[in-house]
Amino acid sequence: MTLDDEFGSRLAQCRAERGFSQQEFAAATGIAPAQISRYESGKSRPRPGILAKLADKLGVSMAWLATGKSSFAINTPLLVNMPLELKERLEQAGAASKRSLNGEIIFRLEMSLALSNDSTSLSEREQQLSQEIFQKYQLALKEQLEDLTKHFEKMLKSRDQEKNQKS
Repeated sequence: MTLDDEFGSRLAQCRAERGFSQQEFAAATGIAPAQISRYESGKSRPRPGILAKLADKLGVSMAWLATGKSSFAINTPLLVNMPLELKERLEQAGAASKRSLNGEIIFRLEMSLALSNDSTSLSEREQQLSQEIFQKYQLALKEQLEDLTKHFEKMLKSRDQEKNQKS
């Protein structure tokens, strides 16, 4: 998603309309106040993940914040069949973030599209995640092996003590 030249002023205006000072907005988003200032002045542009954070806190779509244009047709219903468990999980996540079910679905779709345009490809991210999972699995196996070894040594020691007592 490409940010237009008016991104900074749109961010500043939207932030102010929501009653946030730069300091308050920075605290609410976890982004340094100086960085918020750089975004608003046009000296810096956020990466897609940060853009999503900003849009989420302001209650607007990433597309609108980035371009000033809505990324979806207003009042155009779309029927989606999804498992009840997924719907409930999306509703819970939306409620925790103060988004409607529709807002949560749009947010997650925009995030997934933004991630695919990020500088690190999804396949690299998946490889990194796979590597982390593999390392955790290896560590867990190592710990289990150590536990089994200690248990086996205890059993051998106990058996040897029983043998010595009988002799």
